[in-house]
Amino acid sequence: PPPAPRTPLPRPSTAPVDDTASWIKYMGYVTDENGQSKYFFKNTRSGQVLNLFLGRDNGQGWKLTSITGAVYIIENKGTVYTVPK
Repeated sequence: PPPAPRTPLPRPSTAPVDDTASWIKYMGYVTDENGQSKYFFKNTRSGQVLNLFLGRDNGQGWKLTSITGAVYIIENKGTVYTVPK
C-alpha cells in the first residue's frame, strides 16, 4: 500500500501574546452625561495615565477591548494584555 500522507506541522501562531500586565494598574472610571464610561489605568513603568473608552483607540495605540468579571483586556499596538481588577 502507498504510504500515508504526512500531516503538515502546525504553523507558529502570529496572534499577539496574552500577558498579565502587572505593571498596568486600574485606577477607576467616570461616566459622562451621555452614559459613556472612561476608564483610567496607570502604566507604572512610564508613569503615564491611560484614558480609555471601551472599544476605542486612545490615539496613542492603547485600546480597552473588553471587560470580564475578573480582568480588563487592553491592547497596545497589536499586543493584548490582561489587567486584574
